[in-house]
Amino acid sequence: MLIRSTLVYAPAIVAPRLAAFLLVLYLTRRLGAPEFGLYALVGLIGEMLDTTASSWARFSLLRSDTTRPGAWREALRTCGGLLTGTTLLACAAAVGTSFVLTPERAWPFAISACAYIVSNSALRLGLTALQLRGRKLEFSLIETARAAGLLASAWLVTRGSDITFETVALANAAVTAAFAVVALVRGSMNLPPATERAESVRRRLVYGVPFVALILVQYSVSSSDRVVLKILEDAGSVGLYAAAFLLGRTPIDMIGNAVNQGGFPDFMRHYDERGPQGAVGFVEGAFELMSLLLIGAGALTVGASGVVAPALLPMKYAEGVAQVLPLAALGGVFMGLKSYVFDNVFHAVRRNWLQVSTYFPAGLATVVGCFLLIPPFGRTGAAAAFAIGSGAGLAASYLVTRRFVPARIDLRELAKALAAAALAAGAARALEMAPTGLPPLVELAAAGVLGSLVWAAAVLVLRPRALASSRAKVFARLGLGGAPA
Repeated sequence: MLIRSTLVYAPAIVAPRLAAFLLVLYLTRRLGAPEFGLYALVGLIGEMLDTTASSWARFSLLRSDTTRPGAWREALRTCGGLLTGTTLLACAAAVGTSFVLTPERAWPFAISACAYIVSNSALRLGLTALQLRGRKLEFSLIETARAAGLLASAWLVTRGSDITFETVALANAAVTAAFAVVALVRGSMNLPPATERAESVRRRLVYGVPFVALILVQYSVSSSDRVVLKILEDAGSVGLYAAAFLLGRTPIDMIGNAVNQGGFPDFMRHYDERGPQGAVGFVEGAFELMSLLLIGAGALTVGASGVVAPALLPMKYAEGVAQVLPLAALGGVFMGLKSYVFDNVFHAVRRNWLQVSTYFPAGLATVVGCFLLIPPFGRTGAAAAFAIGSGAGLAASYLVTRRFVPARIDLRELAKALAAAALAAGAARALEMAPTGLPPLVELAAAGVLGSLVWAAAVLVLRPRALASSRAKVFARLGLGGAPA
């Protein structure tokens, strides 16, 4: 059941992230660095305000109403009304932020950010209604089609010259709004008769407060580097930085999120059935698996960092990529281990306020690091601040969660993961430095393939028992009764 559900949702998880990645590669060729920097900031501010204002309401629907079809009508009306109010507040905050962050282009930025907030808030409510009703395939189809629509709209509106960031941002918002209408209509059609009372507005607000606090402190870690960079330097620096940052983090984020789709519900069941002591082995195993995969992905990114810019970005964006990309990957590894291993414990023990507390040292370290490191080191300093803050957050999560699930880090297995990653990075770097005469994109692909093969061979040699155990579990999950003869 879990595997089938994950496979159905997989396109909805992968397609938007892949579209965002491809949009960056395309838009860096059509927009100058200042315009691309403002476009990246619109997405950043819009996502931050939309998520803060509305994610808690969507979570309350899934948490409180999934198993009560008779309450769906009232619950959707209630959350729709709440989201209307919070979306207006988010838009007001976006206008105020625009005049502080981008005074030179305040109104175009404000309009673009508000369009992002309104369209995405409506879309997420419609998708949540589909989730509530178990319509996984429709959910996945809408998100996959929207990803294609975003790419197509960006291509259509950038065919001319003198393209501005708001042109692309508003085209993206129009596509999202169109799919939001589809999701809302499909999610609200033929609802069961209202036979139960939904939870009150007050209870939903009480439920949502920890989520709002958590999102705010999360964004202080993941976003303050670009905000402070804009304040201390300019939109052009943000554009150059955002392109390099995305290249460094995207592979790690996609791997971690994909694994956690199945790992999170598995851990919740494991904890409920076996308690804290029984969950120790699960957390330790999750850390070993995630460290192996995420450090490996980060190492491949670092190993090929010298050829990434010429292969994927235009020359005007290549400056500083080789310095920013490894630090972005390192911060991504730290944040992935925090989010996808230790933070799951807070959900299991229902102590989300403690999860919020682990982001305070991370946010403080990131913000202080930005103001100390950006003036002398520029974009490299921003990436270093992100890596420092992410490391502080990982340490805080590990120390706090040990109160509930006393898992320990096996330093021997961690050393094996680091060794496999180092070999992979070395192989990718050796191919990159060799005088092959290949085109940059072909060289990047070859470095990635070689590094991946070396990493896989190293894992086979260093962790044969773990590999055999994982294979047996996969076959058992598939109902094949173990490894084939």
